[in-house]
Order: sequence, then C-alpha cells, then structure tokens
Amino acid sequence: MEVSKVGKLENNQQMIDFFTQNEIATIYYNLSMDLASIIKIYEDRNAEKVEYLNKAFKEIKFCGLMFILTVLLIVISTLVK
Repeated sequence: MEVSKVGKLENNQQMIDFFTQNEIATIYYNLSMDLASIIKIYEDRNAEKVEYLNKAFKEIKFCGLMFILTVLLIVISTLVK
C-alpha cells in the first residue's frame, strides 16, 4: 500500500467567489459533481487496499499451514527415532 493524494475540495479565494457569485442550484450541482469524483477516488483506492489485504490473508493462512505441517513432521521424526 502506498500513500497517495486523495480528492478534496478547494479552499481558496476562487472557491469563495464561486459560492458568492453563483446561483444555489449551480453551486449544488458543482459540489455534487466534485463530491462524486472524490467518492469514486476513495472507492478505487479502497478496492485496491482490499485486494492487497485479501492477498496478505491468503499468504498468512498458507504460512500458518506450512508451520503446522513443519511442526508435525518434526514431532513425527522425533517419535520415529
């Protein structure tokens, strides 16, 4: 996993001017479009992280089974001697 930039709303003078100079419907529409794109970015990043976590859990499960098998083989080999 890596640290990456995420979507955010601007907080500069241009955004303030946008709020003060436009109709409320235009503001709502543009904010909803911005939020939709931000949500999409978060969903994509979360899907990628879920994929990494699933791979990690599979590897942990495999390593755990190999550890148990190794311990069993060691116990069997000491009992056979």
